[in-house]
Amino acid sequence: MERGVYLPNPQPLAPVRYVLLCMETSWDGWAKTLSVEEARKKVHVKGFRNFLAVDPKDIGLHILQFCAQHYLCRPGENYYLTDVSKGAMKENRPIIGAKNVIACGIRCCEKNWR
Repeated sequence: MERGVYLPNPQPLAPVRYVLLCMETSWDGWAKTLSVEEARKKVHVKGFRNFLAVDPKDIGLHILQFCAQHYLCRPGENYYLTDVSKGAMKENRPIIGAKNVIACGIRCCEKNWR
């Protein structure tokens, strides 16, 4: 069985007002042509972090970040992006137990961010 790759987020530099909980990261965006070992190396050796480096042609994350900063946050407020699974998923892999993954992620977030 092919195992996933833990994909860490950048750490917030200060306390945040909002936490935006996104779906799991797609493997096909940042590691489409990489093997599992190559993807792990990109994370652990090169320091790749989730939600930072995006394909300029894929503007979805740019739009999310712009809207969060300009429409959700007031001046001086900030936000933090994270995802429920903390690992990259292949897009064509069926999501089995997705509701359980999301529920577990939310419980973990609530426990750690109180």
